Amino acid sequence: MPPVEPFRGVSLGGWLVFESFLTPYLFTLTDCDVNGNFYDVAIGNRQGNATSSGINRNVVKIGNETKNCMPLEAYPVDTWTLTSSFPSKDMARAYLKRHWDTWVTEDDIAKISGAGLTHVKIPMGHWIRGDIREGEPWVDGDWQYFARAVGWCRKYGLKVVADIHTAPGSQNGFDNSGQLLTQRTARHWSTHQERVARSIKAVEDVALAVKDEGMDDVVGGIEILNEVYSDANITTVKDFYDKSFDAIRRYLPNTTVVASDNFDSGQFNGFWTDPHKYSNTLLDTHLYTVFSEKLRAMSPKQHVAFVCGKHYNIEMMKCCWNDDGRSKGLGRIIGEWTASYDMDVAAMINVVFDEISRTGIAPRFDREISPQEKRMLRNYVEAQMVVYEGKVAGETNGWFYWNFKVQGGVFAEWDLLRGVDEGWFPKVDAFIPARERFGDCEDIILRTKDDLSVIHEYPDPKDLPDELIEERYFDDDIVSSHGLSLERHRRAHQIRCALVILSVVMLAFAVVRGNHRLRHRKQRKEYDALPDAEFEVVKTPPPTPSP
Repeated sequence: MPPVEPFRGVSLGGWLVFESFLTPYLFTLTDCDVNGNFYDVAIGNRQGNATSSGINRNVVKIGNETKNCMPLEAYPVDTWTLTSSFPSKDMARAYLKRHWDTWVTEDDIAKISGAGLTHVKIPMGHWIRGDIREGEPWVDGDWQYFARAVGWCRKYGLKVVADIHTAPGSQNGFDNSGQLLTQRTARHWSTHQERVARSIKAVEDVALAVKDEGMDDVVGGIEILNEVYSDANITTVKDFYDKSFDAIRRYLPNTTVVASDNFDSGQFNGFWTDPHKYSNTLLDTHLYTVFSEKLRAMSPKQHVAFVCGKHYNIEMMKCCWNDDGRSKGLGRIIGEWTASYDMDVAAMINVVFDEISRTGIAPRFDREISPQEKRMLRNYVEAQMVVYEGKVAGETNGWFYWNFKVQGGVFAEWDLLRGVDEGWFPKVDAFIPARERFGDCEDIILRTKDDLSVIHEYPDPKDLPDELIEERYFDDDIVSSHGLSLERHRRAHQIRCALVILSVVMLAFAVVRGNHRLRHRKQRKEYDALPDAEFEVVKTPPPTPSP
Protein backbone atom coordinates (compact mmCIF):
# COMPACT_ATOMS: atom_id res chain seq x y z
CA MET A 1 0.00 0.00 0.00
CA PRO A 2 1.44 3.43 -0.88
CA PRO A 3 2.44 5.75 1.99
CA VAL A 4 0.23 8.66 2.99
CA GLU A 5 1.10 11.72 0.92
CA PRO A 6 1.36 15.13 2.60
CA PHE A 7 -1.85 17.18 2.61
CA ARG A 8 -1.95 20.94 2.08
CA GLY A 9 -5.66 21.39 1.56
CA VAL A 10 -8.81 23.45 1.99
CA SER A 11 -12.43 22.49 2.63
CA LEU A 12 -15.31 23.37 0.31
CA GLY A 13 -17.60 24.05 3.24
CA GLY A 14 -21.09 25.52 3.03
CA TRP A 15 -21.80 23.76 -0.25
CA LEU A 16 -23.41 20.33 0.16
CA VAL A 17 -23.82 20.69 3.93
CA PHE A 18 -24.86 24.18 4.98
CA GLU A 19 -23.46 26.42 7.71
CA SER A 20 -25.07 29.80 8.19
CA PHE A 21 -21.92 31.82 8.92
CA LEU A 22 -20.38 30.69 5.62
CA THR A 23 -23.43 31.46 3.46
CA PRO A 24 -25.80 33.69 5.45
CA TYR A 25 -27.80 34.73 2.38
CA LEU A 26 -28.75 31.12 1.74
CA PHE A 27 -30.51 31.07 5.13
CA THR A 28 -32.19 34.49 5.11
CA LEU A 29 -35.38 33.33 3.45
CA THR A 30 -38.33 35.52 2.56
CA ASP A 31 -41.94 34.62 1.92
CA CYS A 32 -41.14 34.96 -1.79
CA ASP A 33 -38.52 32.19 -1.50
CA VAL A 34 -40.76 29.71 0.26
CA ASN A 35 -43.46 30.36 -2.34
CA GLY A 36 -41.07 29.46 -5.14
CA ASN A 37 -40.14 32.98 -6.28
CA PHE A 38 -36.37 32.96 -5.96
CA TYR A 39 -34.96 36.43 -6.43
CA ASP A 40 -31.37 37.57 -6.59
CA VAL A 41 -31.19 39.82 -3.56
CA ALA A 42 -27.48 39.89 -2.82
CA ILE A 43 -24.39 40.64 -4.83
CA GLY A 44 -23.98 38.26 -7.76
CA ASN A 45 -26.88 36.03 -6.84
CA ARG A 46 -28.47 35.17 -3.57
CA GLN A 47 -26.37 32.08 -3.21
CA GLY A 48 -23.28 34.19 -3.72
CA ASN A 49 -20.72 32.42 -5.85
CA ALA A 50 -18.08 35.09 -5.13
CA THR A 51 -15.43 34.99 -2.45
CA SER A 52 -15.57 37.86 0.00
CA SER A 53 -12.67 39.57 -1.78
CA GLY A 54 -13.95 39.07 -5.32
CA ILE A 55 -17.22 40.98 -5.16
CA ASN A 56 -18.32 44.52 -5.77
CA ARG A 57 -19.15 45.45 -2.21
CA ASN A 58 -20.71 48.77 -3.14
CA VAL A 59 -23.62 47.34 -5.11
CA VAL A 60 -26.55 45.51 -3.55
CA LYS A 61 -29.17 44.23 -5.90
CA ILE A 62 -32.47 44.85 -4.17
CA GLY A 63 -34.94 45.82 -6.87
CA ASN A 64 -38.63 46.46 -7.13
CA GLU A 65 -39.29 42.78 -7.64
CA THR A 66 -38.20 42.05 -4.05
CA LYS A 67 -39.49 45.10 -2.19
CA ASN A 68 -42.66 43.30 -1.16
CA CYS A 69 -40.83 40.16 -0.01
CA MET A 70 -40.93 39.85 3.76
CA PRO A 71 -38.29 37.99 5.76
CA LEU A 72 -39.41 34.90 7.62
CA GLU A 73 -40.15 35.45 11.28
CA ALA A 74 -37.38 33.01 12.19
CA TYR A 75 -34.57 32.11 9.84
CA PRO A 76 -33.47 28.48 9.52
CA VAL A 77 -30.26 27.59 11.35
CA ASP A 78 -29.12 24.32 9.77
CA THR A 79 -29.71 22.02 6.81
CA TRP A 80 -32.69 20.35 8.52
CA THR A 81 -34.59 23.59 9.18
CA LEU A 82 -33.58 25.12 5.83
CA THR A 83 -35.07 22.32 3.76
CA SER A 84 -38.04 22.14 6.13
CA SER A 85 -38.88 25.77 5.37
CA PHE A 86 -40.30 24.90 1.95
CA PRO A 87 -43.74 23.39 1.39
CA SER A 88 -42.31 20.55 -0.71
CA LYS A 89 -39.02 18.82 -1.35
CA ASP A 90 -39.28 19.66 -5.01
CA MET A 91 -39.33 23.35 -4.19
CA ALA A 92 -36.50 22.95 -1.67
CA ARG A 93 -34.47 21.09 -4.29
CA ALA A 94 -35.08 23.83 -6.85
CA TYR A 95 -33.86 26.43 -4.36
CA LEU A 96 -30.77 24.42 -3.41
CA LYS A 97 -29.83 23.62 -7.01
CA ARG A 98 -29.11 27.31 -7.53
CA HIS A 99 -26.68 27.13 -4.63
CA TRP A 100 -25.11 23.81 -5.62
CA ASP A 101 -24.55 25.14 -9.12
CA THR A 102 -22.88 28.41 -8.11
CA TRP A 103 -21.16 28.18 -4.71
CA VAL A 104 -18.26 26.06 -6.04
CA THR A 105 -17.12 27.01 -9.54
CA GLU A 106 -14.41 25.84 -11.88
CA ASP A 107 -12.70 29.19 -11.31
CA ASP A 108 -12.59 28.46 -7.56
CA ILE A 109 -10.91 25.12 -8.19
CA ALA A 110 -8.41 26.74 -10.56
CA LYS A 111 -7.55 29.38 -7.93
CA ILE A 112 -7.13 26.75 -5.23
CA SER A 113 -4.73 24.85 -7.45
CA GLY A 114 -2.94 28.08 -8.35
CA ALA A 115 -2.39 28.79 -4.65
CA GLY A 116 -0.26 25.64 -4.46
CA LEU A 117 -2.71 23.52 -2.48
CA THR A 118 -2.75 19.77 -3.06
CA HIS A 119 -6.22 18.66 -1.86
CA VAL A 120 -9.79 19.77 -1.33
CA LYS A 121 -12.07 18.24 1.27
CA ILE A 122 -15.74 18.11 0.28
CA PRO A 123 -18.19 17.80 3.20
CA MET A 124 -21.36 15.93 2.26
CA GLY A 125 -24.51 14.70 3.96
CA HIS A 126 -25.02 11.04 4.85
CA TRP A 127 -28.09 11.20 2.57
CA ILE A 128 -26.12 12.08 -0.58
CA ARG A 129 -26.59 8.62 -2.11
CA GLY A 130 -30.33 8.59 -1.35
CA ASP A 131 -30.73 7.24 2.20
CA ILE A 132 -33.64 9.47 3.22
CA ARG A 133 -36.29 8.03 5.51
CA GLU A 134 -39.91 9.06 5.93
CA GLY A 135 -40.21 12.24 7.97
CA GLU A 136 -36.67 13.40 7.21
CA PRO A 137 -36.46 16.68 5.26
CA TRP A 138 -33.12 15.94 3.57
CA VAL A 139 -33.01 16.69 -0.15
CA ASP A 140 -30.91 14.67 -2.59
CA GLY A 141 -29.69 15.61 -6.06
CA ASP A 142 -26.28 17.00 -5.08
CA TRP A 143 -24.12 13.98 -6.02
CA GLN A 144 -23.90 15.18 -9.63
CA TYR A 145 -22.36 18.44 -8.42
CA PHE A 146 -19.82 16.52 -6.34
CA ALA A 147 -18.96 14.50 -9.45
CA ARG A 148 -18.56 17.71 -11.46
CA ALA A 149 -16.16 19.10 -8.85
CA VAL A 150 -14.12 15.89 -8.96
CA GLY A 151 -13.75 16.39 -12.71
CA TRP A 152 -12.52 19.95 -12.20
CA CYS A 153 -10.04 18.74 -9.58
CA ARG A 154 -8.74 16.14 -12.04
CA LYS A 155 -8.25 18.92 -14.61
CA TYR A 156 -6.32 21.14 -12.21
CA GLY A 157 -4.27 18.45 -10.47
CA LEU A 158 -6.01 18.39 -7.09
CA LYS A 159 -6.90 15.36 -4.98
CA VAL A 160 -10.25 15.07 -3.16
CA VAL A 161 -11.22 13.82 0.29
CA ALA A 162 -14.93 12.91 0.46
CA ASP A 163 -16.01 13.88 3.97
CA ILE A 164 -19.17 12.34 5.45
CA HIS A 165 -20.07 15.36 7.56
CA THR A 166 -23.41 14.33 9.09
CA ALA A 167 -25.09 11.38 10.77
CA PRO A 168 -28.69 10.35 11.47
CA GLY A 169 -29.73 11.98 14.73
CA SER A 170 -26.56 14.18 14.77
CA GLN A 171 -23.17 12.97 15.94
CA ASN A 172 -22.38 16.18 17.86
CA GLY A 173 -25.38 18.54 18.08
CA PHE A 174 -23.63 21.17 15.92
CA ASP A 175 -25.18 22.75 12.85
CA ASN A 176 -22.44 21.12 10.76
CA SER A 177 -24.02 17.76 11.53
CA GLY A 178 -27.07 18.84 9.55
CA GLN A 179 -29.15 19.24 12.68
CA LEU A 180 -28.47 21.82 15.41
CA LEU A 181 -29.53 20.45 18.79
CA THR A 182 -29.96 22.16 22.14
CA GLN A 183 -26.86 20.46 23.54
CA ARG A 184 -23.54 19.13 22.33
CA THR A 185 -23.83 15.36 22.30
CA ALA A 186 -23.37 12.25 20.18
CA ARG A 187 -25.92 10.24 22.11
CA HIS A 188 -28.74 10.78 19.60
CA TRP A 189 -26.55 8.87 17.14
CA SER A 190 -24.15 6.67 19.08
CA THR A 191 -26.74 5.03 21.36
CA HIS A 192 -28.96 4.03 18.43
CA GLN A 193 -27.56 0.94 16.72
CA GLU A 194 -29.73 1.42 13.65
CA ARG A 195 -28.42 4.97 13.12
CA VAL A 196 -24.81 3.85 13.45
CA ALA A 197 -25.54 1.12 10.88
CA ARG A 198 -26.94 3.77 8.51
CA SER A 199 -23.70 5.73 8.84
CA ILE A 200 -21.66 2.66 7.89
CA LYS A 201 -23.93 2.15 4.89
CA ALA A 202 -23.47 5.81 3.87
CA VAL A 203 -19.68 5.35 3.89
CA GLU A 204 -19.96 2.18 1.84
CA ASP A 205 -22.33 3.79 -0.67
CA VAL A 206 -19.93 6.67 -1.27
CA ALA A 207 -16.95 4.33 -1.66
CA LEU A 208 -18.86 2.14 -4.12
CA ALA A 209 -20.01 5.12 -6.19
CA VAL A 210 -16.48 6.54 -6.32
CA LYS A 211 -15.25 3.18 -7.62
CA ASP A 212 -18.09 2.57 -10.07
CA GLU A 213 -17.94 6.08 -11.54
CA GLY A 214 -14.17 6.02 -12.03
CA MET A 215 -13.35 8.75 -9.51
CA ASP A 216 -10.76 6.78 -7.56
CA ASP A 217 -7.88 8.42 -9.43
CA VAL A 218 -8.90 11.74 -7.85
CA VAL A 219 -10.77 10.85 -4.66
CA GLY A 220 -7.74 9.89 -2.63
CA GLY A 221 -9.42 9.83 0.77
CA ILE A 222 -12.71 9.27 2.59
CA GLU A 223 -13.42 10.72 6.04
CA ILE A 224 -15.71 8.32 7.87
CA LEU A 225 -17.58 10.90 9.96
CA ASN A 226 -16.81 14.46 10.98
CA GLU A 227 -16.42 15.56 14.62
CA VAL A 228 -17.98 12.75 16.63
CA TYR A 229 -18.59 14.31 20.04
CA SER A 230 -16.57 13.22 23.03
CA ASP A 231 -19.49 11.69 24.97
CA ALA A 232 -19.87 8.88 22.42
CA ASN A 233 -18.94 5.49 23.84
CA ILE A 234 -15.40 4.88 22.63
CA THR A 235 -15.98 1.15 22.10
CA THR A 236 -18.97 1.95 19.88
CA VAL A 237 -16.95 4.51 17.95
CA LYS A 238 -13.98 2.21 17.36
CA ASP A 239 -16.28 -0.59 16.20
CA PHE A 240 -17.95 1.89 13.83
CA TYR A 241 -14.54 2.92 12.49
CA ASP A 242 -13.47 -0.70 12.00
CA LYS A 243 -16.58 -1.58 10.01
CA SER A 244 -16.40 1.62 7.96
CA PHE A 245 -12.73 0.95 7.21
CA ASP A 246 -13.60 -2.52 5.93
CA ALA A 247 -16.41 -1.07 3.78
CA ILE A 248 -14.05 1.42 2.16
CA ARG A 249 -11.26 -1.08 1.61
CA ARG A 250 -13.70 -3.46 -0.07
CA TYR A 251 -13.85 -1.07 -3.04
CA LEU A 252 -10.92 1.31 -2.63
CA PRO A 253 -7.89 -0.59 -1.32
CA ASN A 254 -5.47 2.33 -1.68
CA THR A 255 -7.63 5.23 -0.51
CA THR A 256 -6.67 7.09 2.65
CA VAL A 257 -9.17 6.48 5.46
CA VAL A 258 -9.66 9.36 7.91
CA ALA A 259 -11.28 9.07 11.35
CA SER A 260 -12.36 11.83 13.75
CA ASP A 261 -10.47 12.08 17.07
CA ASN A 262 -13.69 12.53 19.15
CA PHE A 263 -12.12 15.73 20.56
CA ASP A 264 -9.76 13.48 22.57
CA SER A 265 -7.01 12.00 20.44
CA GLY A 266 -5.40 10.16 23.37
CA GLN A 267 -8.22 7.59 23.24
CA PHE A 268 -6.76 6.25 20.00
CA ASN A 269 -3.31 5.22 21.17
CA GLY A 270 -2.90 1.56 20.27
CA PHE A 271 -5.67 1.76 17.63
CA TRP A 272 -5.08 0.70 14.01
CA THR A 273 -1.42 -0.10 14.67
CA ASP A 274 -0.73 -2.79 12.04
CA PRO A 275 1.56 -1.01 9.51
CA HIS A 276 0.58 -3.36 6.69
CA LYS A 277 -3.16 -2.95 7.12
CA TYR A 278 -3.40 0.62 8.46
CA SER A 279 -0.45 2.53 6.99
CA ASN A 280 -2.81 4.70 4.96
CA THR A 281 -5.03 5.91 7.81
CA LEU A 282 -5.22 9.25 9.63
CA LEU A 283 -6.72 10.58 12.84
CA ASP A 284 -8.31 13.99 12.24
CA THR A 285 -7.89 16.77 14.83
CA HIS A 286 -9.51 20.22 14.56
CA LEU A 287 -7.77 23.13 16.30
CA TYR A 288 -9.47 26.49 16.93
CA THR A 289 -9.04 29.28 19.49
CA VAL A 290 -12.02 31.48 18.58
CA PHE A 291 -14.57 29.50 20.58
CA SER A 292 -13.00 30.36 23.95
CA GLU A 293 -13.43 33.81 25.50
CA LYS A 294 -10.09 33.52 27.26
CA LEU A 295 -8.28 32.76 24.02
CA ARG A 296 -10.06 35.42 21.97
CA ALA A 297 -8.79 38.02 24.46
CA MET A 298 -5.12 37.18 23.88
CA SER A 299 -2.74 39.74 22.39
CA PRO A 300 -1.21 39.16 18.92
CA LYS A 301 2.01 37.73 20.37
CA GLN A 302 0.01 35.54 22.72
CA HIS A 303 -2.07 34.15 19.87
CA VAL A 304 1.04 33.10 17.98
CA ALA A 305 2.78 31.86 21.13
CA PHE A 306 -0.27 29.80 22.13
CA VAL A 307 -0.25 27.97 18.82
CA CYS A 308 3.47 27.34 19.17
CA GLY A 309 3.41 26.53 22.87
CA LYS A 310 2.64 23.83 25.39
CA HIS A 311 -1.06 23.39 24.72
CA TYR A 312 -0.78 22.53 21.04
CA ASN A 313 2.42 20.55 21.56
CA ILE A 314 0.67 18.42 24.17
CA GLU A 315 -2.31 17.92 21.85
CA MET A 316 -0.03 16.93 18.98
CA MET A 317 1.83 14.42 21.16
CA LYS A 318 -1.22 12.75 22.72
CA CYS A 319 -1.54 10.34 19.79
CA CYS A 320 -0.66 8.08 18.14
CA TRP A 321 1.61 5.72 20.04
CA ASN A 322 2.16 2.00 20.56
CA ASP A 323 3.95 0.27 23.42
CA ASP A 324 7.18 0.42 21.41
CA GLY A 325 6.91 4.03 20.23
CA ARG A 326 5.08 6.06 17.57
CA SER A 327 2.42 4.16 15.66
CA LYS A 328 3.45 2.82 12.28
CA GLY A 329 -0.24 2.55 11.40
CA LEU A 330 -2.59 5.37 12.31
CA GLY A 331 -1.13 8.81 11.54
CA ARG A 332 -2.28 12.38 12.28
CA ILE A 333 -3.75 15.26 10.30
CA ILE A 334 -5.07 18.69 11.28
CA GLY A 335 -8.34 18.57 9.38
CA GLU A 336 -9.63 22.06 10.27
CA TRP A 337 -8.06 25.37 11.32
CA THR A 338 -8.55 29.04 10.56
CA ALA A 339 -6.86 32.43 10.66
CA SER A 340 -9.77 33.85 12.70
CA TYR A 341 -8.67 34.70 16.23
CA ASP A 342 -11.08 37.11 17.96
CA MET A 343 -14.70 36.51 16.87
CA ASP A 344 -17.12 33.75 17.88
CA VAL A 345 -19.06 33.14 14.66
CA ALA A 346 -21.87 31.37 16.51
CA ALA A 347 -22.59 34.60 18.41
CA MET A 348 -22.09 36.98 15.49
CA ILE A 349 -24.37 35.12 13.07
CA ASN A 350 -27.42 36.33 15.01
CA VAL A 351 -26.29 39.93 14.45
CA VAL A 352 -25.82 39.14 10.76
CA PHE A 353 -29.32 37.66 10.48
CA ASP A 354 -30.89 40.64 12.26
CA GLU A 355 -29.21 43.12 9.94
CA ILE A 356 -30.14 41.23 6.78
CA SER A 357 -33.73 40.99 7.98
CA ARG A 358 -33.82 44.74 8.63
CA THR A 359 -31.87 46.13 5.65
CA GLY A 360 -31.18 43.27 3.26
CA ILE A 361 -27.43 43.67 3.71
CA ALA A 362 -25.17 41.78 6.12
CA PRO A 363 -23.18 43.94 8.55
CA ARG A 364 -19.59 44.68 7.54
CA PHE A 365 -20.37 43.36 4.09
CA ASP A 366 -17.91 45.86 2.63
CA ARG A 367 -15.32 45.34 5.37
CA GLU A 368 -11.70 45.95 4.49
CA ILE A 369 -8.89 44.34 6.47
CA SER A 370 -6.32 46.86 7.69
CA PRO A 371 -2.58 46.49 6.92
CA GLN A 372 -1.94 45.88 10.64
CA GLU A 373 -4.53 43.10 10.73
CA LYS A 374 -3.09 41.54 7.57
CA ARG A 375 0.37 41.39 9.19
CA MET A 376 -1.12 39.73 12.24
CA LEU A 377 -3.07 37.25 10.11
CA ARG A 378 0.03 36.42 8.06
CA ASN A 379 2.07 35.66 11.19
CA TYR A 380 -0.76 33.64 12.72
CA VAL A 381 -1.20 31.60 9.54
CA GLU A 382 2.55 30.98 9.15
CA ALA A 383 2.87 29.83 12.77
CA GLN A 384 0.01 27.37 12.36
CA MET A 385 1.49 26.01 9.14
CA VAL A 386 4.83 25.43 10.90
CA VAL A 387 3.15 23.61 13.80
CA TYR A 388 0.63 21.60 11.78
CA GLU A 389 3.22 20.35 9.34
CA GLY A 390 4.95 18.75 12.32
CA LYS A 391 7.97 19.84 14.28
CA VAL A 392 9.28 16.31 13.82
CA ALA A 393 9.14 14.68 10.39
CA GLY A 394 6.20 12.31 10.28
CA GLU A 395 4.48 13.86 13.32
CA THR A 396 1.57 14.94 11.11
CA ASN A 397 0.65 14.43 7.50
CA GLY A 398 -0.47 18.01 6.92
CA TRP A 399 -3.61 20.10 7.17
CA PHE A 400 -6.89 21.39 5.70
CA TYR A 401 -7.90 25.03 6.11
CA TRP A 402 -11.53 25.89 6.83
CA ASN A 403 -12.83 27.41 4.52
CA PHE A 404 -12.22 28.17 0.84
CA LYS A 405 -14.51 31.25 0.89
CA VAL A 406 -17.39 32.95 2.70
CA GLN A 407 -20.15 35.40 1.80
CA GLY A 408 -19.42 38.98 2.81
CA GLY A 409 -16.70 40.52 4.94
CA VAL A 410 -17.70 39.95 8.55
CA PHE A 411 -16.12 36.47 8.65
CA ALA A 412 -13.38 37.22 6.11
CA GLU A 413 -10.63 35.53 8.13
CA TRP A 414 -12.20 32.17 7.23
CA ASP A 415 -11.83 32.94 3.51
CA LEU A 416 -8.67 31.34 2.12
CA LEU A 417 -9.10 32.70 -1.40
CA ARG A 418 -9.41 36.22 -0.05
CA GLY A 419 -6.33 35.61 2.07
CA VAL A 420 -4.32 34.57 -0.97
CA ASP A 421 -5.55 37.62 -2.90
CA GLU A 422 -4.65 39.97 -0.07
CA GLY A 423 -1.38 38.34 0.89
CA TRP A 424 -2.14 37.26 4.45
CA PHE A 425 -2.43 33.62 3.38
CA PRO A 426 0.84 32.65 1.66
CA LYS A 427 0.80 30.54 -1.45
CA VAL A 428 1.77 26.99 -0.61
CA ASP A 429 4.77 25.00 -1.78
CA ALA A 430 4.05 21.41 -0.82
CA PHE A 431 7.68 20.42 -1.38
CA ILE A 432 9.22 23.02 0.95
CA PRO A 433 8.39 22.74 4.68
CA ALA A 434 6.84 25.83 6.22
CA ARG A 435 9.73 26.08 8.68
CA GLU A 436 12.19 26.53 5.84
CA ARG A 437 10.04 29.26 4.30
CA PHE A 438 8.93 31.20 7.40
CA GLY A 439 11.42 30.28 10.14
CA ASP A 440 10.59 28.48 13.36
CA CYS A 441 7.95 29.44 15.89
CA GLU A 442 10.34 31.61 17.90
CA ASP A 443 11.15 33.65 14.82
CA ILE A 444 7.47 34.25 14.09
CA ILE A 445 6.66 35.19 17.70
CA LEU A 446 9.50 37.70 17.82
CA ARG A 447 8.49 39.42 14.59
CA THR A 448 4.81 39.69 15.63
CA LYS A 449 3.97 43.16 16.93
CA ASP A 450 1.84 43.25 20.08
CA ASP A 451 -0.52 45.79 18.53
CA LEU A 452 -3.78 45.51 20.46
CA SER A 453 -5.60 47.59 17.86
CA VAL A 454 -5.99 44.43 15.75
CA ILE A 455 -7.93 42.60 18.49
CA HIS A 456 -11.69 43.13 18.24
CA GLU A 457 -13.05 40.53 20.63
CA TYR A 458 -16.63 39.47 19.96
CA PRO A 459 -18.74 39.04 21.97
CA ASP A 460 -17.45 41.95 24.02
CA PRO A 461 -16.54 40.57 27.48
CA LYS A 462 -18.51 43.43 29.06
CA ASP A 463 -21.67 41.95 27.55
CA LEU A 464 -21.08 38.42 28.80
CA PRO A 465 -22.30 36.95 32.09
CA ASP A 466 -19.61 36.46 34.72
CA GLU A 467 -19.66 32.68 34.38
CA LEU A 468 -18.47 32.96 30.76
CA ILE A 469 -15.46 35.15 31.62
CA GLU A 470 -12.49 32.87 31.98
CA GLU A 471 -9.44 33.41 34.17
CA ARG A 472 -6.56 34.91 32.17
CA TYR A 473 -4.04 32.34 33.39
CA PHE A 474 -1.81 30.43 30.98
CA ASP A 475 0.41 27.54 31.99
CA ASP A 476 2.99 28.69 29.48
CA ASP A 477 5.55 31.35 30.31
CA ILE A 478 5.89 32.58 26.74
CA VAL A 479 2.13 33.07 26.40
CA SER A 480 1.65 34.66 29.82
CA SER A 481 4.57 37.07 29.27
CA HIS A 482 3.39 38.07 25.77
CA GLY A 483 6.64 36.70 24.37
CA LEU A 484 8.88 38.78 26.66
CA SER A 485 10.36 35.70 28.31
CA LEU A 486 11.24 34.42 24.85
CA GLU A 487 12.93 37.72 24.03
CA ARG A 488 14.85 37.63 27.31
CA HIS A 489 15.76 34.04 26.64
CA ARG A 490 16.79 34.92 23.09
CA ARG A 491 18.97 37.82 24.32
CA ALA A 492 20.53 35.66 27.04
CA HIS A 493 21.07 32.92 24.49
CA GLN A 494 22.69 35.39 22.10
CA ILE A 495 25.00 36.62 24.90
CA ARG A 496 25.89 33.04 25.82
CA CYS A 497 26.55 32.25 22.17
CA ALA A 498 28.74 35.35 21.84
CA LEU A 499 30.72 34.38 24.95
CA VAL A 500 31.10 30.83 23.67
CA ILE A 501 32.27 32.10 20.29
CA LEU A 502 34.71 34.52 21.95
CA SER A 503 36.04 31.74 24.18
CA VAL A 504 36.48 29.45 21.19
CA VAL A 505 38.28 32.17 19.25
CA MET A 506 40.57 32.94 22.21
CA LEU A 507 41.28 29.26 22.73
CA ALA A 508 42.00 28.80 19.05
CA PHE A 509 44.32 31.83 19.13
CA ALA A 510 46.11 30.44 22.18
CA VAL A 511 46.50 27.05 20.51
CA VAL A 512 47.84 28.60 17.31
CA ARG A 513 50.23 30.83 19.25
CA GLY A 514 51.40 27.92 21.38
CA ASN A 515 52.00 25.75 18.31
CA HIS A 516 53.92 28.59 16.68
CA ARG A 517 56.21 28.92 19.72
CA LEU A 518 56.82 25.19 19.84
CA ARG A 519 57.74 25.10 16.18
CA HIS A 520 60.06 28.08 16.67
CA ARG A 521 61.86 26.42 19.59
CA LYS A 522 62.17 23.18 17.66
CA GLN A 523 63.66 24.96 14.67
CA ARG A 524 66.26 26.73 16.87
CA LYS A 525 67.34 23.44 18.38
CA GLU A 526 67.81 22.00 14.92
CA TYR A 527 70.18 24.80 13.76
CA ASP A 528 73.77 23.54 13.09
CA ALA A 529 76.39 25.39 15.18
CA LEU A 530 78.80 27.38 13.08
CA PRO A 531 82.43 26.10 13.45
CA ASP A 532 85.05 28.38 14.94
CA ALA A 533 86.89 30.23 12.18
CA GLU A 534 89.25 33.11 11.71
CA PHE A 535 87.97 36.01 9.80
CA GLU A 536 90.11 38.53 7.93
CA VAL A 537 88.75 41.93 7.16
CA VAL A 538 89.66 42.89 3.60
CA LYS A 539 89.41 46.53 2.63
CA THR A 540 88.46 47.13 -0.96
CA PRO A 541 89.79 50.37 -2.47
CA PRO A 542 87.23 52.71 -4.00
CA PRO A 543 86.88 52.58 -7.77
CA THR A 544 88.99 54.93 -9.90
CA PRO A 545 86.91 57.67 -11.43
CA SER A 546 86.66 57.68 -15.21
CA PRO A 547 88.55 60.36 -17.13
